[in-house]
Amino acid sequence: MRKNEFLQMMRQDLETHQNKELLSDVLEWVEFTLQFFPESTEIDSKKTVEAAYKAIESFARTNRKQVITPKAATKIIIDYLEVKQPATRQVNLEDFL
Repeated sequence: MRKNEFLQMMRQDLETHQNKELLSDVLEWVEFTLQFFPESTEIDSKKTVEAAYKAIESFARTNRKQVITPKAATKIIIDYLEVKQPATRQVNLEDFL
């Protein structure tokens, strides 16, 4: 399923979830992470925000961390969703002179 469809489905699922406040924070981070990916990005429809939270929690427990950095959370979410990082382009500053 495409990125925007996935995010919409996650928002709908969150409406009825009992742990809405915590998972809405995770969903915000998933949305932040995916904003750097093109709209054509495909995500498995079986992935959930709750499972993304569990992946982050598992990482924290395994590494004995009480705080996860934004960079680490982003990497965990990318790995969990199995999306490829967008290609970065190197720009030569001399081209702008």
